[in-house]
Amino acid sequence: MLWSIAVSPLLCGGAVCAQQDQGGGGGQPLAGPSVSDRAARTLVAFNAEGRFIRIEGRPEEAALRLLALNQAQRDTSARIADEYAADLGLLLVDNLDTVRAATDAIKAGDREKATGLYRELYDAFEPGNAKGEHHRDPIAERLGETLSEPQRADLSRLLDEYWKAWIDWELRNSKDKSEPARQRTQKRLVFAMFQEEARRAYERVLLPYVQRIDAIYAAVEPTDEQREAIRAVVIDFIRVTRLKPTAQQRQEVMRRVYLLLDEERRAKLFDLVVEMAGQ
Repeated sequence: MLWSIAVSPLLCGGAVCAQQDQGGGGGQPLAGPSVSDRAARTLVAFNAEGRFIRIEGRPEEAALRLLALNQAQRDTSARIADEYAADLGLLLVDNLDTVRAATDAIKAGDREKATGLYRELYDAFEPGNAKGEHHRDPIAERLGETLSEPQRADLSRLLDEYWKAWIDWELRNSKDKSEPARQRTQKRLVFAMFQEEARRAYERVLLPYVQRIDAIYAAVEPTDEQREAIRAVVIDFIRVTRLKPTAQQRQEVMRRVYLLLDEERRAKLFDLVVEMAGQ
């Protein structure tokens, strides 16, 4: 009975459960307002101070919101975006050791090491070509399959226009505005976008588990050996369940955590379970 009470509040945080219920990606609806004036349909914008405004999230998704899509196209496009986000979440699950090392490096202020580890994740997610280059718009091709030829042309125009403006902005104070310089800048921006997406995926997929582990640590005050053992059990749980645990798997992981503790700490864990179940 303890395990059936415990599993939902302790090892299935709100964000994680919502993601599981929705199928993973958490992508935004792609309907958006239709804009009849072609000249007004652009992703390029500047603030009152004349600074370039970056798109939040993937530019491909933002571009689709400017196209006049039918309901079937919107549904398919949303599914593709969700699948991309879900795949990124599973990348972190499959590379938990690298994620942990990168997180530790960030906490330690070792930016160079963290960047190198993110690069490993990026290459694992989307292997680059012989020059180490990755797709600028990784979901554009799949999204294009749902569009008509004029819509694909509009999507390409919107994306090319946006990236040109962004690169122009990045190079505004540079003397070197050559094509090689533009290519280097694009490569840097594409990687920076992946880093941001990976961080958001961590917050969506793994952070809820980290918060639950921290809650257990704070409540039961485990020894250093117990802390490491609990962490190992939860990491194994994430790897095996791949973010879609069954009720039985949740019960089993709580049983394993319980058995790692001495009697005094088991009582504290039970108090935590009761408290969280009542929330």
